[in-house]
Amino acid sequence: MKPDHHLPQFDAFERLASVILRLGRVQRLTEDTEGVPESDTTHSMMLALACGAVAHHTGMRIDRIVGLALIHDIAEAFAGDTPTLQRLTPEQAADKRAREAAGLERVRAELATLPWVIGLIDEYEAQETCEARFVRVFDKATPKWTHALNGCAVPRREGMSREQLEATHRDQVNKLSKEYDDQGIALMLLFGACKRSVAAWAEVPPASPPSQT
Repeated sequence: MKPDHHLPQFDAFERLASVILRLGRVQRLTEDTEGVPESDTTHSMMLALACGAVAHHTGMRIDRIVGLALIHDIAEAFAGDTPTLQRLTPEQAADKRAREAAGLERVRAELATLPWVIGLIDEYEAQETCEARFVRVFDKATPKWTHALNGCAVPRREGMSREQLEATHRDQVNKLSKEYDDQGIALMLLFGACKRSVAAWAEVPPASPPSQT
């Protein structure tokens, strides 16, 4: 069999593997039910499968939505994750943008010979297609699912009250509803995830402090 000279060279796949392995080492603030931090790759796969499961209700391209979900946080392989459970200060927000911009440029350099991947990255960053906009909104639902599974253990640990969590969710939904008013299904799912995570607060009591003996 003759090699297809249009195929990427093997070193391109090695660079892709290196980027994804780095992404898998990035820990998010969210946790599983055992208290283990969620990785960026776990988060991306969770979002991709959820997006694919919903996409046929939207009339959008399922393959494109899944691809966009898989790469949506790829810059964090080099930038790291920035917890946004609580509102960032202007300085923190500026630092986040700068780190992610630098991380994205490094990803583009590493994966320059994989145009399909670069095309997904560019489409997501531009936020001009329905698919990219859908993924951006639905992405905000995923932390709520983890909070619901562990009784909001992370917001509790971060010192938030149930009322503060509700207010944070309300602000996020209101902001996205204005910016992404074309994404009714994603906004509906986000709103449902917010309600479910807050309801879970009362379902799992906080851990008792250790006894003093």
